[in-house]
Amino acid sequence: MQVEDYLYQKDLYLLLMGKKPEAMNACEWAILDRKALATVRLSLTPQVAFNISKEKIIVAVMKALEKLYENPSTSNKVFLMKKLFNMRMSKNGSVVDHINNFNGVINQLEFVSINFDDKIRALLFLCSLADSWIKLVTTVSYSTISGMLTLNDVVSSVMNDKMRRKTIGDGISSSTALSVESRGHKKNDCTEPKKKKGAGGRQGVDEGANRVSSNEQTYDDLCLSVMVNDNSKVWYVDLGASIHCTPHMDCFCDYVHGDYGHVTVENGYRCSIVGKGKVEIKLLNGGTLFLKDVRDIPELQKNLISFSGLDCEGYFVAFGEK
Repeated sequence: MQVEDYLYQKDLYLLLMGKKPEAMNACEWAILDRKALATVRLSLTPQVAFNISKEKIIVAVMKALEKLYENPSTSNKVFLMKKLFNMRMSKNGSVVDHINNFNGVINQLEFVSINFDDKIRALLFLCSLADSWIKLVTTVSYSTISGMLTLNDVVSSVMNDKMRRKTIGDGISSSTALSVESRGHKKNDCTEPKKKKGAGGRQGVDEGANRVSSNEQTYDDLCLSVMVNDNSKVWYVDLGASIHCTPHMDCFCDYVHGDYGHVTVENGYRCSIVGKGKVEIKLLNGGTLFLKDVRDIPELQKNLISFSGLDCEGYFVAFGEK
């Protein structure tokens, strides 16, 4: 069907009718057919194009493709069913691409006369989401009236949540030191986060809930020197955060899943903590930094190390030029 749409887009739809118009001579018709044939071949992968290499006219190519992919054979049905049931969104994958891939398989199944109830489609889609979307899955499960769950509603919820996550990432300011720096001060002018005395005269970082001041924009000056292969392994020292946290569950060497409350970012939004554990960070100097009680917060964008947390654990932290 997509190949057919592609030919219509290229103004080659006359060939699909299989009959030459009276106003067109045989030579023009043959050239147009060859153009359509080349267009389809170039749009296919080499593996698929090999299956139609013997066909010489576009009508024969379309029939061959229909026989391969749209004919309701048992093997084709089994292949598509496995593809749908085993579909899983990658941890850092694009949710838009995942939605398109899911709908593509659903459409292919419809071509082979397999139709799912809309509620089943919605449930299959929810099952295919990555673990970082577990909060949304739970919310949709409890907020939907029994029997009223639809795929369109679920997709709309996912897209709305995607925009909300993007807003969190784009709208949250950087850490305290960077805020001061943006006003014309140097890093050396920045002071430690203010501490308040709690019960028994012990100092603690703020007396409110857990806080994370940086979610997306953090300059390299505050980046911890670690051995990295990708951005998920980069850790940033945040002067405004009261806890160590990461959105990447694979960073943990010791992990306990559970509901550990929430953190509040600077714009007041609350992000759920879905687990905690220990993280081992390899430093460039060959040493190792062990962080305890690191929170797993899927809605964050970066790995954050609490400056005050390091201070409480007895570490000396100094910022210098690279």
